[in-house]
Amino acid sequence: MKARASFVKKTLRMRLKNTNWQLWGGGLCVVTFLVSLLYLVVAGPGSNELNAFDPSLFKTADNTRFKVFTLPSGAEVRQLVGQSEQSDLRGYTGADADPLDVTTFKTFTRIEDGEEREYVKFFIEKPGYAKSEDLVIAVDDLKKGVWQKEPLRLIPDSKLTEARVLHPLAFYLLPISFFGAIAFLALANREVGSLKEREKLRGEAGKDAFMGTFVQDYLVKNFIGKGAQGPVYRVTKEVEGKLKSFALKVFENREPRKSDSKYDLGDGEIDEKTFNIDLEKYQNGRERFLREARVGLGEHHPNIGFAIESGDGGDFLWLVMPFYSGGNLKDELANGLPEPEKVLSYAKDITNGLEALHSKNIVHRDLKPENIMIDENGRLVIIDLGLSKSRGRDLTITQAGASMGTPIYAAPELIMAPEVAKASADQYTFACIVFEMLTGEPPLKDGQWGEMMQNKLVGNIRTLRHLDPNQSEEVEKVLSKMLSTTSEGRYASVTEAYEDFERAYSAWIQASPPVREG
Repeated sequence: MKARASFVKKTLRMRLKNTNWQLWGGGLCVVTFLVSLLYLVVAGPGSNELNAFDPSLFKTADNTRFKVFTLPSGAEVRQLVGQSEQSDLRGYTGADADPLDVTTFKTFTRIEDGEEREYVKFFIEKPGYAKSEDLVIAVDDLKKGVWQKEPLRLIPDSKLTEARVLHPLAFYLLPISFFGAIAFLALANREVGSLKEREKLRGEAGKDAFMGTFVQDYLVKNFIGKGAQGPVYRVTKEVEGKLKSFALKVFENREPRKSDSKYDLGDGEIDEKTFNIDLEKYQNGRERFLREARVGLGEHHPNIGFAIESGDGGDFLWLVMPFYSGGNLKDELANGLPEPEKVLSYAKDITNGLEALHSKNIVHRDLKPENIMIDENGRLVIIDLGLSKSRGRDLTITQAGASMGTPIYAAPELIMAPEVAKASADQYTFACIVFEMLTGEPPLKDGQWGEMMQNKLVGNIRTLRHLDPNQSEEVEKVLSKMLSTTSEGRYASVTEAYEDFERAYSAWIQASPPVREG
């Protein structure tokens, strides 16, 4: 329990840290928004050009050249062509622009105080701004560089356009930071909501320290059941903007120690027997859990429950798999016998899954109705590969503390020599499950462990027609061959066994359609 408590604290710190990250991001965006807004208000349009304005720049070494300043700079200096509306570009405004040459301008004369004076007329134009009035300036004043005392203020079509042109950085930062602040704060608010949900889940969970916590990005929502190595939970994770359910398997990764109080007999004596049993049970469970992760991560068959990801939480190991909303085959059979068509469909699904494993030299060794799930499409999926055996690899779990399969369904060789079990061992188990789908009971009657083992080894099991006299004699022959006490007496493959079963069972259905009672 201490290990789980430390896990809860660790995950809470991690999630609160994430929340702070979102709040920090939102705060930064708010500050950026306010600074940008303040800058646009205080700086005002054209401040850069005003600071750069220097009348001495109007005077050049050549008296025929001059410069024009505008707010903003970079505007076009144009002159009309005759009486038409067309105009010629003479240059650009601003300190960085090339000087304009007065000799390129068309001039006209006026008589002032009895003397003729030469003048030029031009206007300023810039996209997003109104065209300036015509500027009429004496050529002599242009040459002297004294005609302009301050930059010419262009009138914008709109304040937004002016702000975009004059202060592009602040202009674009303003909406980006505004919407960024909303997004970050929304994420933080959702995380706070998630924290509240987790608190509620923890309150409902009682002593279950995993409820309402996160494992990686998976939120533990509710307890599903107890597996061979530990609890199984339904968890959720956001995938492509939608919450999706998954199944989380957990193994408490705490190796027994002789210093643990449960082994203390007093006076310095240690309960060695109990300690050794617990140690072997831990080692077997851990190896089985890791094996399921290794094998499952490599499988992507529709009839095999693959592992999505796994990891080591320090105090526990975890494994995430798809969540099967249809429950398991054990619960399905508890509700009544399936219809004949479904029997064939289910048998085909199990066959496909086992053949996929056998094609990779993997023997399941623990097939049973509770290890067969039903997905949302009604398809059977084989799970729990923890006892699976792969040829050519040392994957043997010791017999003590770890049964090789479930006695009622396990093949005889799994009891005697599990380390040498072949694919035919899964065929035996498959036959037991088909038998149960047809009669509601497995061929081996439940009872004392030793008695069951003895009956299993000598083939003292019930026949199909013993439980249901209406069943087909041909189907009974097929199942009896699959349930042979020796692997040599069975079919060469699960597929071959299914084909014979499908042929015999379909013929029986057509000859005498069975009547199922609800």
